[in-house]
Amino acid sequence: MRNLTKWLGAVLGVLLLVGLLALPAIEQAYAPDAANIKDVGDTLWYALVTLTTVGYGDYYPVSAPGQVLGALFVLSSLGVLGLLIGKMPTCSRATASAGARAPRHRRDRAHRPLRLE
Repeated sequence: MRNLTKWLGAVLGVLLLVGLLALPAIEQAYAPDAANIKDVGDTLWYALVTLTTVGYGDYYPVSAPGQVLGALFVLSSLGVLGLLIGKMPTCSRATASAGARAPRHRRDRAHRPLRLE
C-alpha cells in the first residue's frame, strides 16, 4: 500500500507541475486578450486556491484547453487532499504504537514521581 501511495503522490505531483508550466502558455496561445492567467505565479495562485477549495475566482482559465487543464487541477487537488487526509490515521497510529513499543522501564520511569532522599 505504501508503494501505491508514493506512486499516486508522484503522479499527482507531476500533473500539478506540468499544469503549472503549461496553463499560462495555453491561455496566452488560445485567448491572449481575455486570459487573466498570464504567468506561472498566477497559475501557482490558481492551483493553491483550487487545492485549498477556497475558490476566490480572481484567476481562472478562459480558453477551452485551459478549462480542461483547470478541471485536471481540481481533480488532482482532490487527490492530494485525499492522500493527506488518508495519511493522518496512519501517522497517528504509528506515533501511538511507537510509545507502546518503548521498553517497560522507560515507560514506568516517566510516570513515577521523583523522590528526593
